[in-house]
Amino acid sequence: MLTSSPDLSSLTIRLLTDPSEVAEWNELVSRHHYLSSHRMMGEQLRYVAEVNGYWVACLGWSAASLKLSARDERIGWTVIQQRQRLHLVAQNARFLVLPGFQLPNLASKCLGLNLRRLRADWESTYGHPIWLAETFVESERFDGTCYRACGWQEVGVTKGFRRTREGYRKHGIVKRVFIKDVVRGACRRLASRRHHAEDRPLERIEIASQPIEGTADTPSLFDIIDANVTDPRNRSGRSYRLDCLLGILLTGILAGETTCAGIATWATTLKQHERKRLKCPFKAFIGYVVPTANTLRYVLQDIEPGSLESVTRAWVTACGINTHNTHIAIDGKVLCGSAHDGQPGKAQLNAYHVDQQIPIDQMAIPAKTNEITAARDLLARNDLNGTLVTADAAHTNHETAALIVEKKGSISWPSKGTNLTFTTPPRTHSQPPDSAPTTPASATAMGVPTGEPSRPSS
Repeated sequence: MLTSSPDLSSLTIRLLTDPSEVAEWNELVSRHHYLSSHRMMGEQLRYVAEVNGYWVACLGWSAASLKLSARDERIGWTVIQQRQRLHLVAQNARFLVLPGFQLPNLASKCLGLNLRRLRADWESTYGHPIWLAETFVESERFDGTCYRACGWQEVGVTKGFRRTREGYRKHGIVKRVFIKDVVRGACRRLASRRHHAEDRPLERIEIASQPIEGTADTPSLFDIIDANVTDPRNRSGRSYRLDCLLGILLTGILAGETTCAGIATWATTLKQHERKRLKCPFKAFIGYVVPTANTLRYVLQDIEPGSLESVTRAWVTACGINTHNTHIAIDGKVLCGSAHDGQPGKAQLNAYHVDQQIPIDQMAIPAKTNEITAARDLLARNDLNGTLVTADAAHTNHETAALIVEKKGSISWPSKGTNLTFTTPPRTHSQPPDSAPTTPASATAMGVPTGEPSRPSS
């Protein structure tokens, strides 16, 4: 411990890389910080402020907030620019002056010294620099004096929401938002139309390379949609055709997007002739317009998942990709974020192509049934000829096994209450139904007759 007030002229900031020091930093922040947590999101760096080798403060930096309207309005960037350059913004997620070192000017000096080296440290660690810093100050606890003393600018307040696994939840705690240029003219550079070497590329596919219209031998994507999907929307108020919306969703997924917001942003990068091919509506003086994220989200909420799965599979087949199932796994899950107001979450059963690592079918599990009965309905509508089906022990029953064997599939499931697995022999496409296949060693050892599912004796 320091026996007297430290001389701030000897104050230094050091980046922590040693695991033992990082663990000590985590323990101090969890114990003394008002949030009682050391966890930070995304890319992150941990620093300590030292005087003569003694720690006097802890500082933590993490990836920037995904959505922060006060910051975004101050920068003035577009959605696409934000996606390309958000990694150039870092957040001061933790700042703790350790107990016993509440000295005048200590906090502001720590911040100033830290900002001077933040850009170089971040580039050395993650391969890209930092242009702008952001932070939150809880109004009921702090005034943000040390940030103002370092030249940080208050740009607004938050709306009292926090991001959780289930989505955004309102906690009602309003925080002030501060930003600080790490490089000169950071906001102007982040909103610039010029391309920067630090920009992350937006993944996109060329619509011209996709078989959307079809050929004389293969149906078009729009024909497949019309044949498999019924439009769940009311006739009045439709701004976009259903095949346009589903076409953008499917091609957006091919471009690497996984959310409606990402697909909508990707769609804005499409050229006019590409939008025309996807049957986007035309507006005078504007051109072909693409749907928003909410429009895509609403149609996905109303559409039947099985019909959309049929469209995807039919189009993939039309593109010449082999979709025969040689090994599928089935499992049920409760959808994340679907439980509200004390009501249980929505359960869904999925079939997964193990070899190609893609989902091949899914269905909602009705409230008054369970995963076991839903699995039989899902398996009944799929071609199981020559297919190995795997599942957890809940599906180890005669009815499900008999269905799979009847559809010329094979089974490999764990037995309830044991560490054993029983397997029925596979049948190939060329094997006659009445021929007797060779019983695999695993089935013989378990005492399972050829072609007849049975529970092994434990």
